[in-house]
Formats: sequence, structure tokens, C-alpha cells
Amino acid sequence: MAATSSRLRFRLTTRRLITTGAVLTGALSLAACGSSSSTSSTTPQAVTRGILAIVQNPPGAQGRSLILQKVVIPGNTPLAAHTHAGTQMATIVSGTLQYTVLENGSVDVLSPGSGSSQPTIIHTIAPHQTYNVTAGEAVIEPAGVAHSVRSVGSTPVVIYVASLFTNGAPLSIPFSGTPTHK
Repeated sequence: MAATSSRLRFRLTTRRLITTGAVLTGALSLAACGSSSSTSSTTPQAVTRGILAIVQNPPGAQGRSLILQKVVIPGNTPLAAHTHAGTQMATIVSGTLQYTVLENGSVDVLSPGSGSSQPTIIHTIAPHQTYNVTAGEAVIEPAGVAHSVRSVGSTPVVIYVASLFTNGAPLSIPFSGTPTHK
């Protein structure tokens, strides 16, 4: 119970930082992994990623970079399988993100708290499972979890992402392995 309480406290603190804009977040660097997208056969659309803030060596995280990003994934767009070198938290602002965990751990999906209540884990995406994350929900991605995502439907998915990575680490790492079935 103490571990769960601690995880939720971390998530709540991180969520508050994102909400107030104080956190510098990182990379749902899905775009860096590549994507294949098109909403018509002649007009491919690209994932856009804007880094809103970066701080190296923030208090309490010497040797790390804290990054805040806004990522927009066009409708009906899959992104390549990838991992991240550090912990990442992403909040879906609009649209629906189909999230598949391939291997190396699981990803929690949280619903936001209201008022003084804390966010609640509403689902855990285990390896080889898929879950549709909707606007208002968030995911916590531990380092090294191989996953892929795609926007569902024609509405673009808008995501704010906070990341804490070792200084100099890539925002994402392509996953080229074949998922193992445990």
C-alpha cells in the first residue's frame, strides 16, 4: 500500500506541475521514432512536436533533463514501436490514443482527480494488451517499456508530455525487436 500511495503521490505532483506549466517535459517522442500516416492517399500528415521547456539538472534531479512537450498526432496515424530512456507522463488533451504495450513492463492509465482528490489508476496496460486512452486521461510510462500508439478516428490527438531523462539521452528509442510472450 505504501508503494501505491507513493506512486500516486509522484503522479499527482507531476500532474500538478504539468497543469501549472512548471514542469518541463519530455518526449512522447513518438515522432522521433517515425510514423506512417495519411488521411487520404495523397496527403500524408506529419506528427508535430513542440518542446515547451527544458531544464537540465533541476533541483533534486542532478544529471537529468526535465522536458515539457506538446505533441499532435493527426487522425488515423500509427506511430512506430519505441521505448524511452526515462520515466514519461502524458496527458491526452483531445482525441483518442490507442496504446499497446509490447513488452518490458506495464503502463498505468489514470483519470484526473477533481478538486482535492488525487488521480486514480483506472487501468493497467500489461504486455500484449491494448487500451484506448481518451481525453482527460493520462499514462505513466516507465523507462524501457516497449509500446506503440495510434490515433483513433479522424480527430487529431493532442498530448502534453513530461519526461525525466538522463542528460543527453534520446527522447525515444526505436523498438525493432519481436515482442516476447511471457
